Amino acid sequence: MLEVTVAGDIEKSIRVASDYNTLSEPQKLQFRRVIMEGLKGKFITTLHDNTDSILSIVDIWIKYGFRPMDKTFCAIDVNTEEVLAILLLNNFHKPNLLDSARCLISVIWTIGMKKALRVAFNFLALDNINKEDNPENIKAEIYLLLTSESQRGKGIGTILVTHVLDKLHSEYECELPKNADCRVKLFVFAKNPAMSLWVKLGFEQVGSVATPKLAKVFGGSYDVYVRMERPL
Repeated sequence: MLEVTVAGDIEKSIRVASDYNTLSEPQKLQFRRVIMEGLKGKFITTLHDNTDSILSIVDIWIKYGFRPMDKTFCAIDVNTEEVLAILLLNNFHKPNLLDSARCLISVIWTIGMKKALRVAFNFLALDNINKEDNPENIKAEIYLLLTSESQRGKGIGTILVTHVLDKLHSEYECELPKNADCRVKLFVFAKNPAMSLWVKLGFEQVGSVATPKLAKVFGGSYDVYVRMERPL
């Protein structure tokens, strides 16, 4: 059990669930809504503020394995059982061609051919930037960290990241004497407000790439993609 003081000096008791499949059906819906809230900025030029369509696409992505659900961590309010924040570690698994085709067809049925292809190409372009061979010292990648809109700015995301980093440290503790440079990495856009959180948590920028095509599609905040790392 974790204790965190949030805005208004209210104490929340938080537990961390480490498996998506252990969530209740209402919690799974909350989980998907947190993803929708976090990603909707990337849909704005294609779907505007159509949250129902964005949520449907997130549902389809999860169904066909386009989110690494086997390495999921959720901060849950013990009193309300509400999902407050989520963190996904990259499992580096790629959906097979059949599931990829089914996924695209489902998205086409949901939002139409033109919009579906635009969404698919934009997100594939972003995913391709992430593709790289990891050196042996990279033990984990934080794939996604999102906090519910109603809970942002209360320190819950920081608590969840710290919990996961501590868990990773314990998992690889036996390797640390042999390889003191065990590290965890992540990718974030340079203008993302979360950048200050990652710096606070000890992450340092180790590289970046200009992404003008993504900025044209997603908006000016998506013009530089940054790789960050920190020791375990």
